[in-house]
Amino acid sequence: MIWGFDLRRVSRLVAMAVLLISTPVLAEPTAAQKETARSLVESARNKRKSGDAKGALADFEAAHAIMQVPTTGLEVGKTQMEMSLLVEARQTFLNVGRLPEAANEPRPFKKARTEAKELAGQVAERIPAVRIFVTGVPNNRQVDVFVDESPVAKEVWGAPIKLNPGKHNISAKIDGMERKSVVDLEEGKTREVTLELASLADSSSERARWTNPPVLIGFGAAGLFGIAGAVTGLFAMRDYATATAGCDRNRCPPATHEVIDRGSTLGLVSTIGFAVAGAGLVLGVVTLVVPRRSPEKNAAGASSVFLTVSPGGLGLTGTF
Repeated sequence: MIWGFDLRRVSRLVAMAVLLISTPVLAEPTAAQKETARSLVESARNKRKSGDAKGALADFEAAHAIMQVPTTGLEVGKTQMEMSLLVEARQTFLNVGRLPEAANEPRPFKKARTEAKELAGQVAERIPAVRIFVTGVPNNRQVDVFVDESPVAKEVWGAPIKLNPGKHNISAKIDGMERKSVVDLEEGKTREVTLELASLADSSSERARWTNPPVLIGFGAAGLFGIAGAVTGLFAMRDYATATAGCDRNRCPPATHEVIDRGSTLGLVSTIGFAVAGAGLVLGVVTLVVPRRSPEKNAAGASSVFLTVSPGGLGLTGTF
C-alpha cells in the first residue's frame, strides 16, 4: 500500500496512461476527404463487378488510406483474397481486427472488424508454403538462396516459407553460378524443392583453377612470347636469306655485315622469346595440374611461383 492509495490500482492507471500516450491518434477526415473516399469505394465496386480486380484494389486501398476504418479495410482484404494475394489479404484482415474501437462506433464497423478476424483465420489455412533444401554445399563456401529474387536466410532453409498460390522462382547462387527451380504452389499445400549444388561447386572449382593467377600469367606469357619469338625468328630468317644471297663460299661483302648482325640479334631475341614462352607454358601447366594447398597447409593461402634466369638457363621455383 502507498499512503492512501492501492498500489495495484495506481499501476493499472499508469499502464493505461502509457498506452494512451503511445497510441497514435488518427485525425478525423474532412468532409472533402470523406466524399473522396465514398467516390473511390463506389468506383472500386464497379470495377470489381466488371472484372477489373487490380483497379478495384487500387481504389479500395486509396479509400482506406483516407478513412482507416474497418469497412474500407475489409474491402481491401476481400479484393486481395479474390486476386489470390492470400499473404497480403491475411495481413490486411489482421490489421483491420486490430483497429481500435471508438466510442459509439457504428454497427457496420463492429461487424467488419469481426468478419475480418474470422477471414484472417480462414485465409491462413489456404496459404501454401515451400520448403527449400540445399545439398552438396562445400565447407566454408558462401551460398545465397532466393525466392522470387528475395533473399532467404540460411536459418529458414527447410522451414515452411509462406507464399501466395502460383509459380515462384527458387534459386541458389555459389561463386557467381546459379541453380534455378520453379515451383507451382496450390492453396493449402506445402511443396519441397531441393537445390543440388555439388556440380556447381565442382564447376566453380574448375573455373577457379583456370583463373588462378599463375595459370593466367603462364599461358599468357607462353602466348605472348611465343608470338614474339615466331615473328622475330621470321625476320631473322629473312635477313639471313638476304645476306647469304650476296655471299660467296661463306665470304660476305661488307655491305651484308649490317644485315647479318641484325639477323643474329633477331635470332637471339627469337630464342629468348621461345625460351620464356616455354617457361610460361610449364608454369601454366604445372599450376593447373598440381592442386593448390589449403590454407591450413599454406599460410599464405595461394601459390607462389617464380621464374629464375641464370647463366645455365631458365627455371621455376616456388610453392603450389
